[in-house]
Amino acid sequence: MGVSFRPSYKTAFLERADKSYWQLREKRTMMHIGFEKRFSFRAQRRPDIGAYVGYQFSYSNGKYDGSIDQKPKIQAFHSPSIGFYQRFSGIGISSGYHYYGYQNTISAPKHVAEITMTIYCNFNRAKSLKM
Repeated sequence: MGVSFRPSYKTAFLERADKSYWQLREKRTMMHIGFEKRFSFRAQRRPDIGAYVGYQFSYSNGKYDGSIDQKPKIQAFHSPSIGFYQRFSGIGISSGYHYYGYQNTISAPKHVAEITMTIYCNFNRAKSLKM
């Protein structure tokens, strides 16, 4: 479960009439929920290194810079993913590939590479130390 965003505007094309397009700048925010299955290459060792496959369901909305009358379509789509991860004691990093199933739009990326950093918190550590 998470929230992703594009930190800068991207060029998008909006169809206004028959085969005529306006070039606009688009910014998007995406909320997603999904699952991953991780396959570890090193068992019982740190750092943990491995591969993962996953699937996400995403909800995306956005805005155009300089356009008052038109907003990008709100989209719900699925995205399978695959990649590699490395997990240390309190932090993890992964890099992977996502296929975004956008329903329309000329400018939407279908193939996305991403790098993710994760911070792990163990709230049960104090309980497990009390024996």
